[in-house]
Amino acid sequence: METDIKRFLELACEFDENYTMTKYVVQRILGGQQEHDPRGRATVASGCVSEICAAWNLEEIYEKWRLYRQRMKCKRKNELCPETGAQFIDVTFPVKRLKDHTAGTPKCVLNKFCDEQNLDRPIYKTAMRDGDKRYISTIDVMGKKFRSRFGQPNKKMAEQVAALSALIGLDLRHILIGNWEEG
Repeated sequence: METDIKRFLELACEFDENYTMTKYVVQRILGGQQEHDPRGRATVASGCVSEICAAWNLEEIYEKWRLYRQRMKCKRKNELCPETGAQFIDVTFPVKRLKDHTAGTPKCVLNKFCDEQNLDRPIYKTAMRDGDKRYISTIDVMGKKFRSRFGQPNKKMAEQVAALSALIGLDLRHILIGNWEEG
């Protein structure tokens, strides 16, 4: 069982499997053991793939593939949204992250930065996609526009993800504390 879970998590990290599916598969492999095994309880309590990997002592594997994907994104040409002219920065994060960091969310951090620098606060344009009924938001800040292609379940999450993409695009990611990215 442990070998199967660790091998699955290595593949999940390599192929950037989403949090929900990763947690589901690990819990299915664990079965009734998730209540008795401390790693199983940590998996149940996890809010992202990195926390699941930490429960199984695979932080290095997770970090290796996260850094690899980050390097590949940097090598990509800047893509612009044909409709809005926004730069695509494809990131997302689990909803649980908002509950854990209510004061230091991407939107709050970006607003605080703009206030401190006497800049206009960001303007968000949020819309529901027709195909999957998920929300995407374009942020206009400091004369630049940013957007993630990952659809979100609600407008609030779409704006938070847009703010995170703006922080990354403006090279201000360092002012946001914590590991927010998943995607």
